[in-house]
Amino acid sequence: MSNTTQFAKNVLATAAQDYEVVVWDVELGQQKLKAEGHTAIIQSLDWNYPGALLCTNAKDKMVRVVDPRQQSIAASCESHGGVKGGRAIWLGKHDMILTVGFSGKGAVREFKVFDLKNMSAELFSSNIDNSAGIIMPFYDEDADLLFLAGKGDGAIRYYEVVPGAPAAQIIEPIAAFKSNDPTAAACSLPRRSCDVNVCEIIRIYKVAKNKVIPLQFQVPRKSDLFQDDLYPPCRGDEPAISKADWFANKPCSGPLTKSLEHGFQAREGSGTSFKKVDDSEKELSATELKKENVDLHKRVAYLEAEIAKKDAHIADLEAKLAAK
Repeated sequence: MSNTTQFAKNVLATAAQDYEVVVWDVELGQQKLKAEGHTAIIQSLDWNYPGALLCTNAKDKMVRVVDPRQQSIAASCESHGGVKGGRAIWLGKHDMILTVGFSGKGAVREFKVFDLKNMSAELFSSNIDNSAGIIMPFYDEDADLLFLAGKGDGAIRYYEVVPGAPAAQIIEPIAAFKSNDPTAAACSLPRRSCDVNVCEIIRIYKVAKNKVIPLQFQVPRKSDLFQDDLYPPCRGDEPAISKADWFANKPCSGPLTKSLEHGFQAREGSGTSFKKVDDSEKELSATELKKENVDLHKRVAYLEAEIAKKDAHIADLEAKLAAK
């Protein structure tokens, strides 16, 4: 999996089955940083709002906070006791992490909230249901709304997040979008992609069996004027700091924001040029090296057999010439 920052241009974080979180310079195609310390396959990866930390959820039932520029695990704790897959995301602009997964007993789907200041125990926990599909969480950081879409579910649940409320009331259910089409996958667009003319606050694309369904979540308003309470300045498409400054460990103050009053206007010159990487110089993994070694041995054996055939053929010709 991968996750690109919206704070520093062409900085990409990836996690794979090698238990490592790697940060890349996309423009140059180079690995720049690597954080080790995970002990199982990493199932999700997410940047925090300022763009300085990452959170992960792994198959060893642990949620971790990764400081990529220090190449270390800053904090960790158990997330969910179940053996099925889980996910972890930051709750927008707040120093809190939401995890979704399955309980250890009964495999009940559940979600939890952890406070970055004290991750020794969850701040909030709630059961969802007994379904088997993995939950996919999406967060609207401008409205503090949480959306939970489950694989195989027709419904998408959504909640209001109130960070300043007592622990038991941090997340309050609102309603659910209901459909007869089971969800195979889903993704959400950033706030700047929403249609302000119809008071759309988030758009989720739901993948069903043979179609993609766009879901527009709207706040009903009679006025056709710009609703500034629904649309505070949101993330723009311009990086907040340079790639060089980010890798130099300069402070991250969060993404640059833009007003949507006249609709989102993409910045000029947003294209990126990339350096072509010579694959022959790419460092191979242990598995790739083993496969390459087997392939080379097969190739050598084939070439040796061909040489032996040619030697035999030459010897036969020489014998025939000598007999004449």
